[in-house]
Amino acid sequence: MDEREYIAYLEAQVKFLEERLRDLRLGRRVLMNLLETQEREKRQSLQRLSGEKKKLLRQTRQYAREVLARNLRIRELEQSLASARTGLVTERSNLNQG
Repeated sequence: MDEREYIAYLEAQVKFLEERLRDLRLGRRVLMNLLETQEREKRQSLQRLSGEKKKLLRQTRQYAREVLARNLRIRELEQSLASARTGLVTERSNLNQG
């Protein structure tokens, strides 16, 4: 191989390596863009899920308050009914004695 062939060979190698470097840079940019997009979507999903979690916690607290209030009302009604029954039994026994 003479000097001209060697120079042509080296120039071809340089051109090949420059193209390869350009392709690698392009691939890196594409990957970085994909990564940024994925991170942005992840943040958005986390924000959405966090908001949904807060909403569900509020709803759960409200439901628990409503259940507690209904249970208290049921107890009051049961006590009222028991008192009314006791009163009726007392009245009947007074009527039977009298």
